Formats: sequence, C-alpha cells, structure tokens
Amino acid sequence: MSISPGDISKKGHATQLVEENKMRLVWKGKLHEKAKYRLCNPSVLCEILCNCNVAECCFGSPCLTYCYWDEIKDRGYAYVFDNRIELNYPSVDCGCCSRRIHDETSVHYFDTMRVTNMTRAAQCTPYHCCCCVECSGQVAAGSKRSFCNCCLCNNCRTFYPNLADAEGFSEAYNKSLRAYLEGRRLAAGELMAPSTQKM
Repeated sequence: MSISPGDISKKGHATQLVEENKMRLVWKGKLHEKAKYRLCNPSVLCEILCNCNVAECCFGSPCLTYCYWDEIKDRGYAYVFDNRIELNYPSVDCGCCSRRIHDETSVHYFDTMRVTNMTRAAQCTPYHCCCCVECSGQVAAGSKRSFCNCCLCNNCRTFYPNLADAEGFSEAYNKSLRAYLEGRRLAAGELMAPSTQKM
C-alpha cells in the first residue's frame, strides 16, 4: 500500500484513533552500544571548539557520556506505539560538585510527522563517517516522498540515529503508521516481537 503524504494530515489528532489509556507498545528497542559516541561526532565537536570551549570538549558532556555510558545506557530506548514513536537519548554532564544525567526524550505523533516511509540508512547520512561507517549505531531514515528517501536527498529526510536495530524500528513504524492511517489497530498477529538486538 502506498501512503500519500496528505493522508497523515487528513487524520485527526493521533489520540482520537483509540483511547489514550489503551495505546499499545508495538515495538521496543534499545540504543546501540556505539551510541556512547553520539556526542563525539564531528559536527558537535566542531561547534564546541568553534565556541573556544576546549574544556567542554575534553571534560564536558561528550567525554562524560562516553565514560559513564554503562551506568546510563539502559535509560535509552526507541519505542513504537499504535500512534507515535518515542525515543530517549541519555547523556551526562558536570554539575556543581557532581555529574548530572539528562534524558533527551522526544515523542512524535503520527498525525504531525512528515515521514511516510522508514528504512535503515546504511550509508551517506550525517551520522556516517566516510559515507559508510556507522559512527554511533544504526540509522533509520524516512521522508515525505518515498523517492526522496535516498542519499541524494538528505535535506528531505528525517533521521533517527543511534539505534541497535534500525530495520526492526523501521518495519514497526511502517506497519503502525499504515494501520493508523487505515483507522484501525494492528491485529495480534501483526504485532512485532520484542527486539532481540545485537549490540
């Protein structure tokens, strides 16, 4: 089934599909072990150094997140629900006399998303080094038009990096979005098995 970009906007608010208290978790995934490097990517480090903040680069959030990853990695997740996706990227920085844990949680409801096709992007994204090396885990990518979901149209794509199983995340998203646009819930046989991701 081809999903038209206009289909999403035609639906009402995502919570109108089913009662909020009955929303189901369709797929549950983790962040990749390499996600501890996510704040060490060149764009972040360049921004820090351009602001002449060498101390932040060496002793701030990029370094602390890497050093304390084993303590915070279980806080990270990528969930797909009947009507939304939810992700959390934990990080650590230095507070006054102590370290602070931050949860960078984002929720994206289907009725406001501009992504109609999700796939694993194995190369040529801002999260790949030399076009093909995954710097901080697998990347899922999508776009408003399916033909734009390629490395030639990165400006038209939405990326979800640092995943342990981008293919599972993409498949669950596509199934849930299709069911949502059809005004139904996924049947029991369509529900995704819990992710068995290799780190």
